[in-house]
Amino acid sequence: MSTRRFGKPGNTETTPMLVSHRHRFIYLKTKKTAGTSVELYFEPFCVPPELSRPERAGTLVSEYGIVGSRGKQHGGRRDWRAHMPAKKIRDGLGDETWHHYLRFATIRNPYDKAVSAFFFKKHRRGGSVGDPARERDAFQIWLETDGPPMDSNKFMIDGEYCLSDVIRYESLLPDLERICTRVGVPFEPHRLTRKKSGMRPPWATVDAMYSDAGRRIVSERYALEIEMFGYAFPGGSTAGREQ
Repeated sequence: MSTRRFGKPGNTETTPMLVSHRHRFIYLKTKKTAGTSVELYFEPFCVPPELSRPERAGTLVSEYGIVGSRGKQHGGRRDWRAHMPAKKIRDGLGDETWHHYLRFATIRNPYDKAVSAFFFKKHRRGGSVGDPARERDAFQIWLETDGPPMDSNKFMIDGEYCLSDVIRYESLLPDLERICTRVGVPFEPHRLTRKKSGMRPPWATVDAMYSDAGRRIVSERYALEIEMFGYAFPGGSTAGREQ
């Protein structure tokens, strides 16, 4: 068996993707959607048996599948790289594999996702959480100047929807169980650990954080996701595309 091993930690942030040849699935990772937790759940089905992979590691390609680099990397393989769009994954795997494997990603209500992303970035930059009024003002400025991450290139190719299924953050366990059934892997909810959580204060609900102007910014920025997946400002409809 030929296995390409891990790169070394460095200074380029990466976001992985997964391919399992045995279970015929492709996982495209999105941001602030429990994506790391889901990635770690499905990764064992993409690597050689009994392989222990460090939390921060470079790309691994083997006959079992592909695991994109995780953590901060420099050097090593760049063909399965950070924030890889669906189109490039499809082109790298080839049409036959792409169309015959189950393709899935995690999604989340954009209004909630934006709040989570704001506090995650604050934590990453070493900032402390201030009083609610101060954080609401900072959140509004962030929406206007930086803004939450965009993931539409993970589920759209040339204007066409390209996934087979999704795991909604709002219904994480039942959706995870459905995907496990579809790809033929055990459903073991105790293995779904929550990574990168605990950075958002309990008071920072969607209602508490948004002004009307902030709400408009997110509704425009995420118009595609809101329409495609049936999301709305909390309290509205969440019925979306049939999976």
